Amino acid sequence: MNCLLDTHAFIWATLATDKLSKYIQEVILNRDNNIFVSTVSFWEISLKTRINKFSFEGLNIKDFPKYAKDMNFIILDLKEDGLKIIW
Repeated sequence: MNCLLDTHAFIWATLATDKLSKYIQEVILNRDNNIFVSTVSFWEISLKTRINKFSFEGLNIKDFPKYAKDMNFIILDLKEDGLKIIW
C-alpha cells in the first residue's frame, strides 16, 4: 500500500504515535507499505513554528527530514513537473 502522510500525521508518527489510530500505526509499521512524506510538510512545520502555531520544545525542526529518513519514509519533493522521490 502507498500512504502519503499529512503534516500532522507525520509529526504524530515521529513524536506521538499514541495520537494515531491503531490502524494507521499498523500501516506505518508494516514494511510492505510505502510511507511518503512531502517536503511541503517540512515547510509547513517550519512556517507554523515560526508563527508559534507549533512548538517543539528541545527539538530542532531542521531534524524532521532526518526523522523521516530514520523511519524509512520516502520523501517527496514538489517539482514544477510533478512530484519526485528524493530519498
